[in-house]
Amino acid sequence: MSRFHRIGFLSLALLLASCSKSATTAPGGVDSDARGTPLSGENAFETGTRLSWSPLTNEVLGSAKGGGTLGGPGLAAVRTIDGAARILDPAPALFPLVDPDGRHVYYDAVAVDSTFLRRRSLGASGVTSVAAVSGLGACTFAISPDGRYLAYAAADVDLAGPDSLHVLDQSSGRRVTFAPSWPIAFSFDDGTLLVTPPGGGWAAVALSSGATTPVDFALPGGAGIGGIRWDSFGLHALFAYQAHELWISTILGAQARVVTVPETIVASSITWSPDGTRAAFWTVGPIDNGADTAYRLYVVSIAAHAAGVVAIGRSVGGAIAWSPDGARLGYLYGDRLFSVSVVAAGAAATAR
Repeated sequence: MSRFHRIGFLSLALLLASCSKSATTAPGGVDSDARGTPLSGENAFETGTRLSWSPLTNEVLGSAKGGGTLGGPGLAAVRTIDGAARILDPAPALFPLVDPDGRHVYYDAVAVDSTFLRRRSLGASGVTSVAAVSGLGACTFAISPDGRYLAYAAADVDLAGPDSLHVLDQSSGRRVTFAPSWPIAFSFDDGTLLVTPPGGGWAAVALSSGATTPVDFALPGGAGIGGIRWDSFGLHALFAYQAHELWISTILGAQARVVTVPETIVASSITWSPDGTRAAFWTVGPIDNGADTAYRLYVVSIAAHAAGVVAIGRSVGGAIAWSPDGARLGYLYGDRLFSVSVVAAGAAATAR
């Protein structure tokens, strides 16, 4: 599956300013005893950005808060076995994305008057600058399934659309430029790139010729799209519909409801598992007979049409990252990192 990143300019601005029916199971209680295993203290991570899990170092990477408990700002890596943390880059960092083999991480590093798309080794120190954006801006980027290609587009926060799309062959250093668009995901064979054109929607760009073909997921009105996956079976999108329903759609227009949950699904949080058989997402709904609000973290089995709650808390649910083997989740409650082990047990997803 290709890995992708979308710009969150609001998060960037905040960071700069501060330097079918489902079977459901839930853990008992609310808050610290039900949010999972803590891997950091409070005031650790920036919210509104991304987490990424390295299969090589078994660390979760994210954006450390300036003056927070991780010693940020900067690019932080937290070891999932014991919570040991390190700062990999002291520059305020956004949207870290680990490559498929887990050896390198890509991220937007924010300086006083520019933003840089950087590549850093997770082993020996060493940072490479891939691209730069003047002023308050960011790069959107995607990594091919084999890690060979990096697609990126830059934009200033004041611009309505992206700059030219670039695809870098990291084995040869060759860069090819295409018409402006946001890179979303590579095809499983690296030959095609799913993008969002400046006017919105989706298109597939053939990297050999630059030919562009519109892509239509035929989403119903009011749908909120979540994760997009491109594997050997084709393009698939998970989306929330009518607040409580999770659906799957393909570019051929085939759609199916996966599950219905009692609370409101946060569409932007929908995250595919590495093997494409499950997904994780947040919901927002009442607790204590409506006296308060809780964020519940669900894991859903796509084929079994069943979901289970694996964490619940009153803090706002944030970024979600799957472990490479699909056995665990790393996620933010507020600005604190937690982890939980998830196991597909029969038709339902359960927590342990």
